[in-house]
Amino acid sequence: FDVPVGEERLERALDQAVSLSKKLGRLPKFADWTAARKADDVMLTEWQIYRMFDARRGAWSTFQFLVRERLREAGVDVAADGTIS
Repeated sequence: FDVPVGEERLERALDQAVSLSKKLGRLPKFADWTAARKADDVMLTEWQIYRMFDARRGAWSTFQFLVRERLREAGVDVAADGTIS
């Protein structure tokens, strides 16, 4: 089994989220991640991501913020509504 931990897990989640965002044309919502995970069992589960942020209120929004920053670092424009160009 490949079991990433800590920072490695976060990096993997962000890489997966950037890829999914590009496919969707926007930042992934929780339900988008669930559907994508069903199609690709290599992806971390949405609950693994949620727990990375201590399963607190706003955990998915925090993850989306990090995804947005990762996309911007890669030169991708992200609108306020989460759509990407």
